[in-house]
Amino acid sequence: MEKNIQTWNQQAAEGGYHYRLDPVEKAVDDHLNDLLQKIFPYEEFKGKKVLDVGCGTGDFSLILILHASEVVGIDPAEASIILAKTKMPLGNIKFIVSSAYEMPFPDDSFDIVVCRNMLHHLDEPEKAIKECSRLAKTIVIIESNGINPYRQIMKRVSKVYKERGEGAILVSQLKKMLNNNGFRVQRQKYGTFIPPAAPRWSLGFLTWIEKIVEKTPLIKFFGGTYIAIAQKRHCLQFVQSHTGLYLYNML
Repeated sequence: MEKNIQTWNQQAAEGGYHYRLDPVEKAVDDHLNDLLQKIFPYEEFKGKKVLDVGCGTGDFSLILILHASEVVGIDPAEASIILAKTKMPLGNIKFIVSSAYEMPFPDDSFDIVVCRNMLHHLDEPEKAIKECSRLAKTIVIIESNGINPYRQIMKRVSKVYKERGEGAILVSQLKKMLNNNGFRVQRQKYGTFIPPAAPRWSLGFLTWIEKIVEKTPLIKFFGGTYIAIAQKRHCLQFVQSHTGLYLYNML
């Protein structure tokens, strides 16, 4: 993990994370926002206090503050936080250098915790989930899908992947970690099929193909990304209606 922090610090000091500067990788990363919107629209952040864990240089935090009442971004890479602070708009947002394993906030400090593409960088992802469970009743996780063939190949052969600590977590393992810490997945979505290493000229065609594949039964589960919206089990209640059993949010 320390090596990963050094890599992110170096890239931030050079002006930004390299993947945000590459058109194909940026398109893949931006598409995650579209997928999240399909199961957790930004309107659901309205009036909420949000913690963005592993915020990096703050790009997603800046999107969140357009909707949430308050956003705090934390990241262990000091250079990333310094760069994030240069982007701070007027509004209730701040960035703090902190490990995901031990965050400097009291219990139940937030309404929503967001973990966007950060758990697979950690040596102990469940330890981070446990810490998140202390801080909020709702957790939004956007993670690399462990059964995606491209990710499995790249993490074994790509020098860049190894430098950035890229990996992937099996969905079954992620759900187990959430369950172990009192969370239950309520909504989920799979997506992203464009390989970040694809040539730029193919982006338009691959984007068109991706829209079809993401809707295809069975194949969609092999997408590069898994998105889960999970809540504390004690915050959920089952109610019976004449049409069957329903689950609704008590918050």
